[in-house]
Amino acid sequence: MRSRAIGLGVMGEAEMLAGQKIVWGSQAHFDKIDEVMEAVSYNAIKASSDLAVEKGSYPEYVGSKWNRGILPMDHATAEVQNLIDRGGLFAPNYEWDVLRETIKRQGMRNGYLMAIAPTSSISILTGTTQTIEPIYKRKWFEENLSGLIPVVAPNLNPDTWGYYTPAYDLDQTILVKAAAIRQKWIDQGQSLNIFITLDKASGKYLNDVYMLAWKLGLKSTYYLRSQSPEAVAQTQDRSMECDGCQ
Repeated sequence: MRSRAIGLGVMGEAEMLAGQKIVWGSQAHFDKIDEVMEAVSYNAIKASSDLAVEKGSYPEYVGSKWNRGILPMDHATAEVQNLIDRGGLFAPNYEWDVLRETIKRQGMRNGYLMAIAPTSSISILTGTTQTIEPIYKRKWFEENLSGLIPVVAPNLNPDTWGYYTPAYDLDQTILVKAAAIRQKWIDQGQSLNIFITLDKASGKYLNDVYMLAWKLGLKSTYYLRSQSPEAVAQTQDRSMECDGCQ
């Protein structure tokens, strides 16, 4: 209650990219999620500040980074900023400098605003793809305590098939770079899973992935999900928190 923390996030990134025919890991992908997360960040921060006028700031606001005019993207390094190509750090339709002054004047209702949760179950219920991740497979079975549920990627058809790249088929450094772009705009962490098949696993590869995450300023990663090369891998088991994870 002293920080009034909440965790506004997103899900359905893979569906959005496939629907707009954007290749995962392309420059268009990076620019698109930067655009989306800037919109989420700006509007979440502004709404919390406006709410502070009505209900007051959270108890620990005075002396906080919000109070001092420091926003999440101020921590982004030049290397992170260079991952995108939108003609500058900020979109012209968001007045960030004005918002900084508004926050100083009005305060903030919430000390922590944004985070990206796993959404593994609710994304199925709402008919979209899980959180910020590539799809597990284009078609598979979800296994939980109720049994097997056949699942296909949303709007899977000949036009979107090639834009749905399974997570285990991707270079995992791409997932880290995408997360660094999102991290620039959010004040908490992300449920960022790393996917690796055992035939590709090595100490060097994992070191490269996690050191890149640290270097690009990620506040968190989630599970390291491994997949055996001998596995049929047509079933994703959700009956337990994680299988084959560290």
